[in-house]
This record gives sequence, structure tokens and C-alpha cells, in this order.
Amino acid sequence: MKNKKSLFIILAVLLMGLLGWWLWRRNVPVPAPLSAKSSSVKTQNAKTTGTASSPTPVPGTTLPSIGQSIGQNPVTGQTEVKINPALPDTDKMQMILSAQNGRQIDIYGKVVDQYGVPVAGAKIRGNIATLSFDGSPNPDVFTETDGSGLFKFNDLHGANFGVALTKDGYAPYVGNNWSKDYQPDPANPMVFTMYKLQGAEPMVYTKIHDYVPCDGTEVHYDLLTGKKVATGGDLVVKLTRNPVDIVRGKPFDWEISMQVESGGLIEVHDPYPYQAPAEGYAPSLVILHKAGDKDWTSRLNSSYYVKAQGGKVYARVTVSVFADYQPPPTAFDVGIYANPSSSRNLEYDATKVAKPPFP
Repeated sequence: MKNKKSLFIILAVLLMGLLGWWLWRRNVPVPAPLSAKSSSVKTQNAKTTGTASSPTPVPGTTLPSIGQSIGQNPVTGQTEVKINPALPDTDKMQMILSAQNGRQIDIYGKVVDQYGVPVAGAKIRGNIATLSFDGSPNPDVFTETDGSGLFKFNDLHGANFGVALTKDGYAPYVGNNWSKDYQPDPANPMVFTMYKLQGAEPMVYTKIHDYVPCDGTEVHYDLLTGKKVATGGDLVVKLTRNPVDIVRGKPFDWEISMQVESGGLIEVHDPYPYQAPAEGYAPSLVILHKAGDKDWTSRLNSSYYVKAQGGKVYARVTVSVFADYQPPPTAFDVGIYANPSSSRNLEYDATKVAKPPFP
């Protein structure tokens, strides 16, 4: 009898909970999809495709129906929005999206090559990034640089803006997009650097895919073939970890050293790694990770310029190490673009391949 009474109480509580939930749902309005109306995109000296996916707020106005006041910051010139905190969350989200998509974008840019020379006739494709939940496409705008390498986009609106620069004889542009902190000024344009290609020379592309010991044993490799050699070679690698046999998922001490015989290495920081430096190479590099390091990792993914054989070979290599294979050995992979003709030119063309015997 006691068990039946307990069961009735539990069922009554569940029914009351379901009834309360149903009544609450009846009083909550169903939110409309978060989408934005389209408005035309305007730009000076540029062709436009697509439409912006948000309305442009009018600076200094108030929209009482949704409790949103919009104004323009007199210092930055950017649109700012204040939202009534008593509004439903869905309305707040929609207003935040509208405010972000209504940011005014004015770009004054200048394109130069790696020597600082203005690049005329570069094709510029700008992409206006907008925020929405309905998959609205982001519109593109187009222009090109004038004889002084200058270009501009004016009176655009969006949450962000990206650029792609192209021109025959130049590497595809790699660099930063428009910054939200940028202050539009025709006298102080943003500078975009493109790399002017020198012309590819015959090179070797090869890979090292190997497993190295974890006890500090030296392993030797030939950069032009990617093969392991018993002695000599261009690249000498040693990996040490403590303990040698690890517990996967638990940090451990480890280090890797890379040495280049009759040459050295420099870590690559250039956006266009197509010209090896003439000087500054270290004969060896050591990367150390202690188990207690805040940024500890069992991985290494880095790129390096390499000078080998006393300057007869220049290369750029991408090194990937996975130091946590258990049991040993552990993974070691390298991608190699090497010029065997004593030239520091590292522009690779798959149709121009150097073959042994190398110069």
C-alpha cells in the first residue's frame, strides 16, 4: 500500500511539471528566423556583385519598436548600438547582427612588391562578410590598382571585409584583411605587399616519412633524395624523451635537435618563402618541451630555410614531429623543396624538375 501511494505521488508531480511546461510554452512567442533584408552595395571605382545581407542603420536615429538606439562614434566614425536589456533575447540577437552588419567600411589601399615598388593593374576582389543565420551569400566587389598602386572601396557596409589580390607574374596575395580599427585616410592607405616572382628554376621536391628513435640516437638524411643514410647526409636529427617509454596522454620531457652539415637552418617567418636568406643560418636548432610547460605539446610543425653542402644547396623544409608514439620509435615527416644549383631562388615549378647527377 505504501509503495502504491509513493507511485501516485511521483505521477502527480510529473503531471504537474508537464502541465506547467505546456502552459509556459503557450505564452512564449515563436521567434521569427534571424535574417536581414538586402540592400544595395555601393562602391566607388568598383564593380559589385550580390547584395549586402543587412539593412544599414541610420546614424543618430532611434527605433522604438525594437528598443534599439543607433549612433555614430565621433572618434572612430563607426556605428554603435545600445539595446534595451528588457527585450527578448531573440530581438537582442537580431539587433546585434544588424549593428555588426551595418558597420561602415571605407578602404584606401596601396599595393607594392617585396621591394616597395608600386604594383599597377593588380586585380582586387573584396568580400563583404555579413552575419546571418539564413546562409545569405556574402557579396563581392571588384576594382584594380592605378599607376601608383592605389585603390579604394567606399561606402560599404558589413561585419568584416576581406581582400584577394592577383596579377600575372606575382604570387597570390598572402596577408591581413581589413582591420576594424583602421581609420580611413586617403593620405595614409593600408599597404598590401605582393611578391614579384623571379622565375622558377629547376628544383627537387621530395619527402621524408620515417620513424626516429626516442633515446637520442642520431639519424641522417639526404635532402635531395629524402632517404635515410648510414653516415653523412645533409640533415642530422636526434629526438630524446624522458622517459623513453611514455604513458599516452601524460606530458613528458622531450627535445629534438636538427643539424645541417656544412650549413644551417633559419625558421621561416616570411609570408612568401621563395628566396632563401644569404646569411644568418644556425648550424643546429634545439626545440625543448618540458612536461610542466604551460604550452606543452607533443607536436612540432614548423618551416625552415636550409643551407647545405657549403651553399651548393638551398631549401625550404616543413617539419612535422609526433613525439608521443608508444612504443618507440616516433613519427618524423619532412617536405623538402631544394635548389641544387647554389641559387637561393626557391620558387617551385613542377614542370621544372632537377634530376641527378646534380650540379
